[in-house]
Amino acid sequence: MKSLIGGIIWMLFFVPVATYAYVPKFWHIMSRTAENHGRGIYRINQDVILLGEAEPLTLHETWTVESENSMRLDVTGRGKLAGAIQLTFIYDGTARYFVDKSGQKKAVRPSSDWHEPYFQFRFSKNIKPIMKAHNMIPASALERPGRLRSIEEIKHDPQDFVRLARVGGTVAYGIGTPTPANATENLPGLWIEQDKFVVTKLRLPSQLEVTASNYVRHTNDFWLPSIREMSWPGHQARIRVTDVKPLGYSKTAKGELNPRILDDSKNRSQLAAQWPEDTLVQDFYNRFR
Repeated sequence: MKSLIGGIIWMLFFVPVATYAYVPKFWHIMSRTAENHGRGIYRINQDVILLGEAEPLTLHETWTVESENSMRLDVTGRGKLAGAIQLTFIYDGTARYFVDKSGQKKAVRPSSDWHEPYFQFRFSKNIKPIMKAHNMIPASALERPGRLRSIEEIKHDPQDFVRLARVGGTVAYGIGTPTPANATENLPGLWIEQDKFVVTKLRLPSQLEVTASNYVRHTNDFWLPSIREMSWPGHQARIRVTDVKPLGYSKTAKGELNPRILDDSKNRSQLAAQWPEDTLVQDFYNRFR
């Protein structure tokens, strides 16, 4: 009996969907995606190009990532912004820590457009409340699936907030309510590639859209898009990853992720925020980071 149930479950969840007719359960899609976000700590270097100005603005970001709940971002400028910006944000749970320009340690809640956890979540249970807050899923989707005790319990009840869709030329699982044809704004949603279980598109209620492409598999099954395209009303940005380095469970890196590092007066002096006058840069880092 156990082997029969196991065989049926395998067929339901792992056999390729050649006809594009079967859509797995939401919990399964999110669990498979979480498995592709690596193990240990990673250091990611990337360039951010902000468009919409007479001249594109380039910034360099260094991310240190342990999970959706533990990250650090260091920002410097390139080109005309060289020497004009220095930011360090440490993310711990639902708080973002930083040192303001006067040298004081601050803690704030990231804005509703904070979206990096969608590309870094290690546990699906942690991203689901964020999806609910962004109006992508119903409250019932937060419930954990029960254990199967008999073959009679195996059934497929379609979930109306999960569907097959296309992003570019690839088939994806679209999560969220489809936007009606006559709508004035697009509805929020998350799109996960059907075969690789990686995030290919994200849309938030604010109309921020992020498309992710050129995925590369790094050490310990860390799948990261080399290119991200962001668009929000009146503006666009392009993000290009330049380097990814696995750090394992380095104590040094772990210490850099601890907000208490900002309690030291020497660190506060070195990491005090320096903002450029450009309002587009200010808006980008206050809203999206």
